[in-house]
Amino acid sequence: MRNSLQVFTNDSVHLCQISQSDGLRLYHGDASSLDDVYVTEKIDNKGGWQYVLLDELLARGYIGEMQDFIDCVVHGGTPQADFELAYTSMQAIYAAYESAATDRRVRI
Repeated sequence: MRNSLQVFTNDSVHLCQISQSDGLRLYHGDASSLDDVYVTEKIDNKGGWQYVLLDELLARGYIGEMQDFIDCVVHGGTPQADFELAYTSMQAIYAAYESAATDRRVRI
């Protein structure tokens, strides 16, 4: 999994770390030394190179997500990430999969 976006144009380069995933990089050849150590979510093997978030809850957005939810409940607002955003995101993801499968551009 890559948490970055790279855009190269004729006269520019844009490198974006979507998640600050390189705050701590560690390498363990023998994963058994990390049996009782939490490294990061959703990994099956702790061996080799790992990119560890130093403040995982903040970096992954969980704190901001929960704060937005609480603010909406208390003040009756609309969430920053609503159904419209989720729907649009899924359209983009589906279009990317379709484009990769058919080797053509897909209009949304």
